[in-house]
Amino acid sequence: MQTMIVAAGQSAGLGRLAPPVCVTPHVLRHTWLYMLRRAGISAEIRATLAGHSLETTMRYGAPKRDEIKRAMAALDDAVAA
Repeated sequence: MQTMIVAAGQSAGLGRLAPPVCVTPHVLRHTWLYMLRRAGISAEIRATLAGHSLETTMRYGAPKRDEIKRAMAALDDAVAA
């Protein structure tokens, strides 16, 4: 599986990007969990889907600046309502 995924990433030209991207099964797992977080899926659900503890799931990246800004805007909207 590892060999097939790495080859698919290379075929897609990801190794020629700056910086180069090496796709592995673990990178895909991190990406999947990151995409779920960006879609607003709760940490509890992501942990269940990944088979992780909540603590392990929380290590899959801290919130990005734009995510924090969206959360603050949602709070502002809730206060204004």
